[in-house]
Amino acid sequence: MRVLSISFLCLIFIIPNSFSTIKYIFIPFYIISYFYFIIKNKYQLFKFHRYIIYFTLFNLIFTLIGFLNGANYTALFDNLKLLVIYPLIANVVLVSFSQFLSFYDFQKISLLSMLIVSIFGFLLFLGIIFNFQLFPENLLSKLNTINDASSGSFRLNFVGLNSLYFLFPISLSIYFTSNITRKYKLFSSLIIIFTFFVILLSGRRALAITSIISPFLVLSYALFYNIVRLKKILYALSFLFLISSVLFTYFYSIQSNYTGSDIDLIKRINSEFSDESTRVSQLPFLFNYFLNHPWGSGFGVILPNSDAYIRDSVYKWNFELTYLQLLCNTGLFGLFFYPIFFIFLFKKLHKIFYNYKNISIIVSSTLNGLQLFLLAAFTNPYISSFESILLILIPIYFVYNLKFFKY
Repeated sequence: MRVLSISFLCLIFIIPNSFSTIKYIFIPFYIISYFYFIIKNKYQLFKFHRYIIYFTLFNLIFTLIGFLNGANYTALFDNLKLLVIYPLIANVVLVSFSQFLSFYDFQKISLLSMLIVSIFGFLLFLGIIFNFQLFPENLLSKLNTINDASSGSFRLNFVGLNSLYFLFPISLSIYFTSNITRKYKLFSSLIIIFTFFVILLSGRRALAITSIISPFLVLSYALFYNIVRLKKILYALSFLFLISSVLFTYFYSIQSNYTGSDIDLIKRINSEFSDESTRVSQLPFLFNYFLNHPWGSGFGVILPNSDAYIRDSVYKWNFELTYLQLLCNTGLFGLFFYPIFFIFLFKKLHKIFYNYKNISIIVSSTLNGLQLFLLAAFTNPYISSFESILLILIPIYFVYNLKFFKY
């Protein structure tokens, strides 16, 4: 089961939202492992299931409200699957992770997955510059790959890049983990630098911003837990940004020479705040709907007069502004429930791992990654798959692990 868990977690990180059939093969093994663990521990774990029970029950109630309010059946099933069925399956998987994967395993898997994602992205980037293609079209299509420079603004996208919101902060925790060698830290540094300039070259606005924020958040955690001295941290961060800047400048000049295009990340960020931006137009529309329907519409309801504010005419119930859409669906109840849910979960986790200094930076960096992923989801529909639900509920893995297995 350990090898199975490592393989499954790597797939979750490297190819999220793709090749789901392969991932579904793992689920029966986790269900068997889950019930074995429940019986072995004399059902003690059930008292920790209240987090999942509260989460799924709340979502189920608003799915039923959506049904009563005439929700689109396709949208209703999608939300039922995403917010009720997937969390229950994720809980089973996280219990198994807590048995077979230590925090150090989790850290190493994150680093390996980040390296594979970065190499794939870099090869796509080189393919644009030198006009070659290493991967078959059907694979690139399944990975939702976009690698285009024809519009005058370079853009690289594939599903694995979304994992970097979560993986990049975790990898930074390696600098503050005490029981690993200098060679391993040096190797990790090279991977982090490599990933950082791939992120910048990708042209992904939210990903670039969150990756720049990540070191400072990890730094604050390290100082809070007295993991390492401030001077050492500042030296490490300065070195990382210096090397990354040199590499970025070099490949930026290559890209401009070969493609005639421009990364111009700042210009692309500004474009999202213009009056023509879909996200900007969605903001007042969704907020006004909430003011007129403060108790929520329920999940799956197509909001009236929404045709002018959506990008996809097929999925008329989906908006880029994830949390405002959630606010319209669940109203004031959701406004209080979801923040309180995560506050209590984080508080529980903080109490458990506060006394474990040697692994606290891994846990806190993972929470940092989760926070940045949730931040990026504010203006992007990232919370739309089993993988995203699993990442959102990852604090439960730490609770189970520390309570039963002591990491």
